[in-house]
Amino acid sequence: MEQLLGDLYYPSKWISGITFGLATILVYKSFNFLVKLTKVKNRSRKLKKLMVLRAKRQNPMEVTYLISSANAHYISFIMMCFFFLSAIILSSKVNALIEQSMLFGLIMGTPILLFEFVWLSQEMKARELVKEHGKLLRYRNSMPNTYEPPACQ
Repeated sequence: MEQLLGDLYYPSKWISGITFGLATILVYKSFNFLVKLTKVKNRSRKLKKLMVLRAKRQNPMEVTYLISSANAHYISFIMMCFFFLSAIILSSKVNALIEQSMLFGLIMGTPILLFEFVWLSQEMKARELVKEHGKLLRYRNSMPNTYEPPACQ
């Protein structure tokens, strides 16, 4: 307690206390600003994505193309897995290197992970587009058909 009262007489202690207090307030205010900025950016990103999906959902050929693209990426991922699996099983040199260094095995397996990420991103895009296309079809089917052909005379 005496040390705290003794520190009140030193101006350097006052300056450091005020500085750290202001720094704390500044960090708190900027953190709130960053949280709000992140929310705004996230909402704008979702809106742009939704607008692109809604523009693409009108065209059934584009929906089919995206689905087939996702399937092609899946097949390339499976082929890459079989290639690396056969390289590990059939090649004694590769097998010896992997047994010697696990890091080499992990580095050698990175193309599999890259192909998987590409395939999964395409799959996610295709699923979202199909979902949006289904919403469009349900909306069109729920609308009453008000068109009546003209009567024959």
